[in-house]
Amino acid sequence: MAFCLKSGFGGNLFIKKALFLIILTILMSLSVAALPYTIEKVKVDGIEVNGDRAHLEIGQNVDVEVFAKGNSSEPRDVNIRVWVGGYEYGDLEAVSDLFDIEQGVMYREKLTLSVPDDLEAGDNNYTLHIEIYDSEDKVEKTFALYVEETRHLLKILDVKLDPKISVDAGKKISAIVRVKNVGAKKEEDIKVVFKIPDLGIVDHTFINELVNEESNADEENSASTEKIYLDIPEDTPTGEYNAVVEVIYDNGHEVAKEISKILVNGKSEEEKKLRESTKIEVEDPSKKIEQGQEGVFKISLANDGTEAQLYEIKVVGAKLWAEEIRIEQAFMRLEPKDEKAAYIYIKIKEDAKIGDQSFFVKILTDQTLIREIPLVAEIQPKKTETEVAKEAAKEETETSDGITGNAIRTGESDFSWLKAGFLILILFLVIGGGMLLVRRLKESDEHPLEPQEGKTYY
Repeated sequence: MAFCLKSGFGGNLFIKKALFLIILTILMSLSVAALPYTIEKVKVDGIEVNGDRAHLEIGQNVDVEVFAKGNSSEPRDVNIRVWVGGYEYGDLEAVSDLFDIEQGVMYREKLTLSVPDDLEAGDNNYTLHIEIYDSEDKVEKTFALYVEETRHLLKILDVKLDPKISVDAGKKISAIVRVKNVGAKKEEDIKVVFKIPDLGIVDHTFINELVNEESNADEENSASTEKIYLDIPEDTPTGEYNAVVEVIYDNGHEVAKEISKILVNGKSEEEKKLRESTKIEVEDPSKKIEQGQEGVFKISLANDGTEAQLYEIKVVGAKLWAEEIRIEQAFMRLEPKDEKAAYIYIKIKEDAKIGDQSFFVKILTDQTLIREIPLVAEIQPKKTETEVAKEAAKEETETSDGITGNAIRTGESDFSWLKAGFLILILFLVIGGGMLLVRRLKESDEHPLEPQEGKTYY
């Protein structure tokens, strides 16, 4: 009897468990069937994720593909949202446009998550959320994430264009580019290219190296380039152009790019004509000038046109280091085929920075810029009183030596003239004496016996 009771008890327990599982399965089936839509499959960067972790790289764009199926007999207007929480400055998310989901139809939506370069990998405690929702219902699936630093990754932090928005044809535009290493590896020989492809102009510079942000080394993990200049061609038509910056690294395998818009103001036919007919000559575009002293630059203008022109000369870019700027002939009227010179006097400040200082001279006529000429003041340190005294003594010595030398040369010259005069005098005496002797001999032959008065003969 005990055996039968035991067997009966065990059989009832088994039946109960079986019934519970059947009921749970039915309920789950009913629940699923009751959902208006379901998430059938998810791919991250082309790889289907299921029970495994999805992989993300810091600083990269990640493509998330969501496959959804409609279950409701009535169409629903839904959105799909993918997001990751835990980022310091807010959720990382991407949301699809609103679309209709029909019963029995599979839909594929591709969304892109931008993973910031300052996302902390840390303990990798991140979750990828996939949601489909409408105004009434929401279905969600979650996947664990494995976040990893990108081995090679440089980021363009800033591009500083000068001028920022527009530039005149025939002038220069420059770019300063700031770059940061947000990857796991040190980068070397980083090439930074600045170009306007539609105009066929390009130039570049290099950043020697940038270490990883986590590195304890003394080197920098971010740096700015020197100015990279481009000359806008004179004949560039007015229009908007792409100014492109490329950072090439990892032995040329990786490229970071940023595109800015720049407006080029083309020149009119009248401006081109004026520019071509004005000839400009700079005597010396670079001069050495001491602190506190004044230097002068000479600029000659010639009017090769057929009409008289009134020119204006302006100096820009020298106020920080120049105490005074004077222009002799700041305004000049030139008739056809006429030529004149202007003189620009620049006095350097006593405390001006030593080294080359660039500035520009603008040539205008009727408020139209004809030419912008770059000049350089090579600022030299001010001489001390001792150095000034030494130079003065040296000049005095050279002057004294010059006077003495002139005196010596004058004496030598006088002596030469005296010597020549003496020789000429002797020559005349010899010739005169010879002629007198011949005359006396002739007289002796004519009167050989007659004694000559005043003479004693033997």
